[in-house]
Amino acid sequence: MTRRNSNGSYLASVLLVSMSVNSFLAQAMNNSSSITAISDAFIKHNIVPDIIDQAPTEALEITYPAGKSVDGGNELEPETVHVQPATISWKAADNSLCTLSMTDLDAASRQDRSRGPINHWLVVNIPGKDVAKGDVITPYVGSRPSPNSGLHRYVTMIFKQQGKIDLSNGAFENLKTARANFDLRKFTKDHNLSAPVAGNFYQAQYSNFLKDIIAARLAAEAAAKTTTTTKP
Repeated sequence: MTRRNSNGSYLASVLLVSMSVNSFLAQAMNNSSSITAISDAFIKHNIVPDIIDQAPTEALEITYPAGKSVDGGNELEPETVHVQPATISWKAADNSLCTLSMTDLDAASRQDRSRGPINHWLVVNIPGKDVAKGDVITPYVGSRPSPNSGLHRYVTMIFKQQGKIDLSNGAFENLKTARANFDLRKFTKDHNLSAPVAGNFYQAQYSNFLKDIIAARLAAEAAAKTTTTTKP
């Protein structure tokens, strides 16, 4: 009787270990698939090498207040992404500092990228993964593709910092307003940032939701040019 109980306990232990190993392997395979999927998506959509030389190793989880998520190049409506994401999540050590960058690669269009990349959002000195506690260099602005410009790629990436980025000298003031032709490669090099550790992207095209927004932007740009040319 004792021997049977002993054998039963042994078999139960073996079964438990086997289940744990299988669970671990399944999780590892899921993680590997996730890494492969986001890397492949960055290459398939030419994000590598259009803006960065190396694909991220983790899919950045991004969900907007409307409940829709970014998923490796899915199409989202401009009205969905009009305000900044409700949640952004990635694997990060609590004591790490990170930079977040969101850009539109296709301004004015995929065929004419003379104004791109557009800097849509830039946050540095993010502790761990708490974006709200980072230093905002460029405030978030949603997708604003022009009429008949087709689908634009909107890419968000996370980079690890070697240390805190100094904002006290005013070197980043121009990035708050001058969003066009943002050189992300130069920015990462100048500030010793890592290759992207996490990233994701969606695509968006013009919708009637943007009509008044774009009209206001064009009026502001025209007014700014008029002010500049009339200065003595």
